[in-house]
Amino acid sequence: MNNQHHSPTTGVAAATSAGQPPAAQPGPHPARGTLLGKALLLLALANGVALLAYLFYTYQLQFHSDAAVANILAQEIADTGQLFPEGWNYVNKDLWVFFTHTWVIVLLPLFTNDYALHAAAGVIGAALTLAATWGMGGILGMSRPARLFSVALFGAGFTPVMSEHIYGQQAYGTIFYFACGILLCGWHFMQAGPGTRIRWRWGAGCALLVLLVAWANPQRALIYYLLPLLAGATAMTLLRLLPAPGAAPQAQSWPASRAPLRLLAAQGALVLLAAAAGALLYSRTLALHPSLGGATAVNWLDFRGMADNLLRALQGMTGLLGGLPQPGTPVASGAGLLDALRMMAALAVLALAPGALWRCLGARDPGLVFFGSATLASLGASLFIYVSSSMPLAGAPESSARYLVPGLLWLLLACVAMVERGGMGLARRLVAGAALGVLALSAPLAYDLAGLARHAANGGVERANPALRLARFLEGQGLRYGYATFWQAGQLTVLSGGAVKVRQIQFENRLPAPMRHLSANRWYEPGAWSGASFLLLSAEEAAGLDLEKLTAVAGTARRLRFEAYEIIAFDHNIAADFPNWRLALTAPARYGITPLNAHAIGRYDAARRALVAQPGEAGALHFGPYQRLAAGRYLATFELRVEPRDGAAAGAAAGTDNGADIGSVDVAAGDARGVLASRPITGAGTQRITLPLVLDAAAPALEFRVFSSGAARISLLHIELNND
Repeated sequence: MNNQHHSPTTGVAAATSAGQPPAAQPGPHPARGTLLGKALLLLALANGVALLAYLFYTYQLQFHSDAAVANILAQEIADTGQLFPEGWNYVNKDLWVFFTHTWVIVLLPLFTNDYALHAAAGVIGAALTLAATWGMGGILGMSRPARLFSVALFGAGFTPVMSEHIYGQQAYGTIFYFACGILLCGWHFMQAGPGTRIRWRWGAGCALLVLLVAWANPQRALIYYLLPLLAGATAMTLLRLLPAPGAAPQAQSWPASRAPLRLLAAQGALVLLAAAAGALLYSRTLALHPSLGGATAVNWLDFRGMADNLLRALQGMTGLLGGLPQPGTPVASGAGLLDALRMMAALAVLALAPGALWRCLGARDPGLVFFGSATLASLGASLFIYVSSSMPLAGAPESSARYLVPGLLWLLLACVAMVERGGMGLARRLVAGAALGVLALSAPLAYDLAGLARHAANGGVERANPALRLARFLEGQGLRYGYATFWQAGQLTVLSGGAVKVRQIQFENRLPAPMRHLSANRWYEPGAWSGASFLLLSAEEAAGLDLEKLTAVAGTARRLRFEAYEIIAFDHNIAADFPNWRLALTAPARYGITPLNAHAIGRYDAARRALVAQPGEAGALHFGPYQRLAAGRYLATFELRVEPRDGAAAGAAAGTDNGADIGSVDVAAGDARGVLASRPITGAGTQRITLPLVLDAAAPALEFRVFSSGAARISLLHIELNND
């Protein structure tokens, strides 16, 4: 294996003479006990304490339902005993294999499933993120003080938005430490001596991590994990194969000179086989657990859109590093001067980072080349998709720039390495070092320590949290199960420790309907809860609700107010009043006739609780409710009353004896299958018409339809659905 070592002087001279960037050279490594080392250790510890305060206290005020999914899915896994709970609705074809919920599952036996559990799981995630940072410093050849500074830098959180991505919600922190773990395993696999077992242990660890990320989402695995690893390994192999500029070629036998290629091929095969196995598991799992579509589709943009996204990317990265001043802050003030300092620091880092990355790529150090190539592949692929597609348009630049977080963090590590090793020139090195120092002191602002102190002086964070106050109010009113829109539902469930379970809904035709985004289908079954239930509404939602129709379906209710919310409390679980909420039929479903039932002809008769079509009215007396229904065998029964035009007995104008056409009933699937079963309406009087249904696959929008020809008065009394 051509793993040469060059003296610092030779490497710089050779690179310069060839017109390449000079190799990055190690700077002085301060001793462990120096004043600098102690100061860095103190900074890292201080930022660590601030991070703990953020996780357990400050973030509670930012905690939202996206973050709460980790706790809720973990509870669902524990309740069902299934890693992929049956009836859970994933989104955007993302499977939660090893993600933010994993540490919640591990700690669940020790905690009530509340915010404290989320914070404790966050501590594990934060520790892994900082440990991964330390490990990546080893690849870069950093000294202990430089690695300690890197840990302090990342522990500072940078900004509230960045700390949310990495430590609060933990999503991109998890992606970061997984990506670092894969790179570390791949690096050690390539570095281990030939014929040693340790190499294959590292290889097995790398394969396991790749399998897990490919199982979760093969497309994301390609961008965040596989491309960086393969790019880094390939670049390092090329470095080993090419002699140093100006060095005499070495006489080597063919097997020895090709040893790096064999090693690269072994790693590539190992990683690709693991990715293929993960992709196969992904497709099999996704076939059993369908994923709902996301809020928006990702499409290519025109040139102008790409140019706009390029500016959004710059704005987003600058904002993540704290470089965007608070609008309206006076420039000539303490806060204004601090904003200016942070803006200069963020812009300086972003301006100098490409040069630092270029120095890594041009070095003769395998670790720098490996890391620089991996960073370029990760950030380059993420930026390409970000700039050229509609993906970032769904949120503010600082929020949508979350897709760039892993590559951006690696870019910061490259800057730290180049500052220490002296590969940037003295002036740029000093500027970069000062800018990174400012970022490393961001913890008080990123974690809002001043706000934490203020809340502590005014009764604590709990008192300042309106969502927690609302949860306590609901619990005090004896309301333990209810429905609210997404951003309240999961948040309240976790903050109350499960004492109040709130399931997410949306509004369709001004009435509540299940929102199955990251939720379990069983939540909306009548048997999920026995007892009182409630609807939690904002002022806007309450104004848009059709209260008259809701009362007609679910009955009267008491109305409560708490701060900005209105609560409508029922004495029963309203899921029983909406049969179309069900996907699986665990008990017979009775579809009563109310003013809500869709119809093109006829009118609702309140006295008879029926839809009535008079003689001469032809068309659809009933259609809908466009219900999703799981595959299975069912019986749909329509109860009708038919009265001939002149009110005579059966056998007259509407009788079966003369074959008159009265109407028909059918059931339609709402997709290409069309009508599943149908039968004509015959005879007069009250009758029950039962249609057998066989659904080989779930129906997306099941309809129960009644048609009248106008030959008789038809009254639809109710519809029932039973298992066959």
